[in-house]
Amino acid sequence: MAAWQIHNTNMPLVDLHIHTYFSDGKYSPEQILSRAAEMGLKAIAFADHDNANAARHVRALAPGVVPEVEVVPAIEFTTTWPGLDVLPGGSDVDLLAYFVDLDSEALKTLEKAEQEDISQRIADCCQRLTETGCPVTMEEVWAENRRQPSLASLSFALQHRGYAGTQEAAEELMFAAWDKVRPCKHEIGNVIAAIHAAGGIAVLAHPGAIARPGGLIGADQIRELAALGLDGLEACHHRNEGEARQSLLALARQFNLVTSGGSDLHGWWHGNDRLGTQPVTVEMLDALRARHRQIARR
Repeated sequence: MAAWQIHNTNMPLVDLHIHTYFSDGKYSPEQILSRAAEMGLKAIAFADHDNANAARHVRALAPGVVPEVEVVPAIEFTTTWPGLDVLPGGSDVDLLAYFVDLDSEALKTLEKAEQEDISQRIADCCQRLTETGCPVTMEEVWAENRRQPSLASLSFALQHRGYAGTQEAAEELMFAAWDKVRPCKHEIGNVIAAIHAAGGIAVLAHPGAIARPGGLIGADQIRELAALGLDGLEACHHRNEGEARQSLLALARQFNLVTSGGSDLHGWWHGNDRLGTQPVTVEMLDALRARHRQIARR
């Protein structure tokens, strides 16, 4: 079976896209691991935004503290894709990094740079909100989550300030200001190279969520990323449904890319109901692992 194909299965066995409270998720790594074990998942990946601290946290726990579920080292990095035609506010393009070396200095350098960048952008967003009559500070954003600032924390701060009565209203207010904030500093080709330098493989996250005027990205765009060293596409995601998923699977086959997938669990709006809901199999994880070995040999 080709690496890009998905088996029919009654229950997915892995979930390779999960967020914890080390970025913008609700739950701790231990809570997610416990639920994953109850469900019979064989492996999961904590793909927090711009840091791998959840995987480091689990690694440091004493044996037997958490269930025996494989934790694949992963991160979801924020990038920008120069030359890609996107809708206003849609400049952020996410890259999933799998099997990164958690002790790599190259990885830690990239994490630090990415976290500084997102902090600067959120601070700018706070300033723009303040100028429009909704004063909010970075201190209030940090108060929502001391581990890392995020747009989720900013939206909660806006609600606690009384500017919005619902999450939807808070996000509408926030994104009106966020659309005026500068793009991410980190270009996608450079981040792909940095992921490889950190011992990992690079997978384009939820391609169906990339906001392009012309719709889903196609062969020309994937050819460009493949030439930059992209290793895979996240085909199994709730934002890649129906024809979009089939198109991504065909593109993965065309350009010899592996596929990944996951629930993109955050926990704030759906609890942990989404955990393990995408058809991601052990065979897909094995294909990612094989691609990682190829990168390591090179």
